[in-house]
Amino acid sequence: MNTYNGSLYVLFVDTVTPKTAERGSNANYKPIVCGTSNGVSLEQEGIVFRNKCDKGFEYSVPGYVTWGFDMEGHAIGVKYSEKLIKANFQELARLLIDKVVFWCKMADVDNQIVREGLVRISSYRETANMEEPYSFTASFVGIGKPIFETDLFLTVLAANITGTELIQDGNNNLIENNDGY
Repeated sequence: MNTYNGSLYVLFVDTVTPKTAERGSNANYKPIVCGTSNGVSLEQEGIVFRNKCDKGFEYSVPGYVTWGFDMEGHAIGVKYSEKLIKANFQELARLLIDKVVFWCKMADVDNQIVREGLVRISSYRETANMEEPYSFTASFVGIGKPIFETDLFLTVLAANITGTELIQDGNNNLIENNDGY
């Protein structure tokens, strides 16, 4: 069984690829430097209903799904020569101030596990404590349906167990062959 090392998973931003694209472009993604932690969350609201015939019990059905990323990190400067390939805390603050919607993903360098989608930054905070490094936190709100992918090994293993035939889609992702063969 594989244990994934959390220190290898980084948040990346792509402010170049159009919002109408199917997903962000690996060529345009820039890592957000000096993150100390990042994560992704998914939540599903329930649509609750009750009536006179329910004998005092509520019922619910699946409702809207919300998702997003969060990040904490150390505030460091980026050299002018690095600005095209790295993002830092100052770029995140500008994205919030300018109300930019952009592509964001959490992945390792090999893209074994990818969490990706369009986002906007909903909150941003910088903290300058006496005994700690200057730091920042940011929350990203997902827009539309997120892309959740797992690594090739898990995909192939599951397909072998279930006898599912896999094919490659236009983005080089393995998907189930639904052609009925």
